[in-house]
Amino acid sequence: MPYRKKILIIENDDFLREIVGNLLHKNEYYIINSSSVNEGIEKVHSQQIYTVILGTSCLDYKDKNNIHYIKKNLGEVEIFILNTNKKEILEIDPEQQMKISELSIKEILRKLA
Repeated sequence: MPYRKKILIIENDDFLREIVGNLLHKNEYYIINSSSVNEGIEKVHSQQIYTVILGTSCLDYKDKNNIHYIKKNLGEVEIFILNTNKKEILEIDPEQQMKISELSIKEILRKLA
């Protein structure tokens, strides 16, 4: 079995987390789900993570603070934001944001490629 890139999805909304996770899993990614940043970091401790998808609906989401915290604990991992807000998050590169209102699996896969 070929190596599957691991993606940690941190999202409070169960439905959204499962939808994104299932679609990525069908496209050959290994998915680890979490509803909080600390739980997610604990789940992947000592594993090599390809990408983190962080939802803004997480109760402990605090913009750039979480990104620095994740990188401090997981290394230089690529981070994407599932943005549930209507406006762009200024502190985060627009290419690293996926707006929920415009969410498409093709867009997610394009950004991860």
